Amino acid sequence: MCGPLWAAMQVVVVDRFKNGKKAMNSFFGGAGSFRWGTNTGLFLLPVVSLVEPILGVALALTLLVQGYVSVRVGVMQAKSQRDLGISGVVAAILVIKGAGMAFAAGILLCALLYDKDFFKGENDKTFTDHAEEEEIKAG
Repeated sequence: MCGPLWAAMQVVVVDRFKNGKKAMNSFFGGAGSFRWGTNTGLFLLPVVSLVEPILGVALALTLLVQGYVSVRVGVMQAKSQRDLGISGVVAAILVIKGAGMAFAAGILLCALLYDKDFFKGENDKTFTDHAEEEEIKAG
C-alpha cells in the first residue's frame, strides 16, 4: 500500500546494506527479498483475515515510521537554522494546503531569505560536529 520501495522497508534494507557484502550482496537483492516476503504473505491471506481488526493499527505504525524517517533525513540534510525554519514552514503548508502550495512557498522563502546565495545556501555551523571541524583544520 505504500509503493514498491516504501520508507520502512528502505530503512531496514539500507541499515543492513551498510554492514557490507557479508550482510547483503546488493541493495536490490535486499529489496527483492523483502518483496518476496510480502508476496509470500499474500498466500497467507486467510490467516491475515483473522487479524484484520488490527490492520488499521499496523498501517498507522507504518506511517509513523515513514514520518519519523522522513523528518530525520530532512533534519540531517539541514546545514543551518534557516534551512530548518524553511523546512518547518514548508511542512506545515504541505499538511494544510498540499504539495503545490508547499513547493511554491519553499521556493519563495528560499528566494526571500537567501537572496543572492539562493543556490549556495548557508552553513552556520549549528549542525557541524566538533570532530569534523578539527578534521577540516588538520587538513
